[in-house]
Amino acid sequence: MNITISNYINNKNVMISLLSLSGIFTIIKITPTIFDYFGSFLNYLIKKYKNKNHPLKIIVIRHGQSEANENSLSYDEKPDNQLCLTELGKKQSAEAGEYIKTLLNSSSKLNFYVSTYTRARQTYQEIIQVLNKDKKYEISYTEDPRLREIEFGYLDQNKMKDQKIKRAKEGRFYFRFKGGESGCDVYERAAHFIEYLKGKMDNYKSRNSTFIIVTHGLYLRFFLMRFLNWNVDTLDKMRSPKNCEIFVLEKGDDYSGNYNLVSNIMA
Repeated sequence: MNITISNYINNKNVMISLLSLSGIFTIIKITPTIFDYFGSFLNYLIKKYKNKNHPLKIIVIRHGQSEANENSLSYDEKPDNQLCLTELGKKQSAEAGEYIKTLLNSSSKLNFYVSTYTRARQTYQEIIQVLNKDKKYEISYTEDPRLREIEFGYLDQNKMKDQKIKRAKEGRFYFRFKGGESGCDVYERAAHFIEYLKGKMDNYKSRNSTFIIVTHGLYLRFFLMRFLNWNVDTLDKMRSPKNCEIFVLEKGDDYSGNYNLVSNIMA
């Protein structure tokens, strides 16, 4: 009898021990799952908090008509970065400023990012003259060389025509101008700038803002490709933007932080 009780007690203790061990194993097994859920929820809150203050709109604009847009021989007389706006280009830029005002809604904080090329800076100056008339905007200004146009190399206009024929055969993305850049180079520049821009957006403290980018025709297309994660084939489906044409990216929900292009750039 004692042996039986002893065996029973021993067996019971063993069962309790096993149950205890089983409970420990269960806790060990469940704990990472709890932390996974907690970590995911924490990331959700952080992401939503950061995205909450992202600008409601990102406006991307091509510069106004330049000397080379009016007469391509200007490329032989001046470096590309020094080409100025024509009188028509200045007028287009002022009109763009008026149109931008209609897009701002309640936005009072405007963050301009401008190509270092003369025609882009002049476009900004004409826009800002229009905006400053209202005296209600808080404006910041940053010049960034990553927003410059594709570098066409050191070819005169006669040789440039031959290069553009070759580019049409090889495709805009991979073709490299002699002494200049390929579309892929510009795409990488755009990617670097977008990472910088998103860092600025994550640390921005005001939801009531608009980011405005003043750049160039080809760069604008590569920027949209990278920002919206379009594939390489999309480049050949896009048309060349007109001088001072405006493209608007509108923010979706706070969590995703995605933007939608509400302007049409497809051919």
